[in-house]
Amino acid sequence: MVTFPREQWIADGIAPDSLPPGTDVPSALDQLFTTTLPDSVPLFATIELSADGTDLAVRLIVLGAVADSPGILYVLDPVRSEVLQFAPAVNSVRGVNTTYRDFVDFLQRINTELDRCDGDFAKALGDDLRQTLKSIDPQAFEPGNWWPMVFERLSN
Repeated sequence: MVTFPREQWIADGIAPDSLPPGTDVPSALDQLFTTTLPDSVPLFATIELSADGTDLAVRLIVLGAVADSPGILYVLDPVRSEVLQFAPAVNSVRGVNTTYRDFVDFLQRINTELDRCDGDFAKALGDDLRQTLKSIDPQAFEPGNWWPMVFERLSN
């Protein structure tokens, strides 16, 4: 587990109900998530993005990375409270969860199922878990988002 700066984020304007209730969040989940990041990217650092010739300025908070692809970061959009995947090398963004609270809940539920299924992703990511997660955050399962790809790739 790692501790995230909940009170600071609330003070910075992030909606409290979009954050996990405590301050301890998972530090890793096999193949899916890690807080071990490349040296140039500190955990919970803010990335500032802008577009040349525009007033567009976007802030993203680094939450971790895809365990098997550390160049793909999980980030929090502090304005919308949404968790996204951001690939800085190609400036690509993909939806993950509606809130950081939902993201952490997903990781914890998947971890519980993996423990129950002795680490077998195909068994853990069954239809029951998929429906449970979909009921928590339906947007997370929209086409093109991360979770449909996870279930397709790891449940077979």
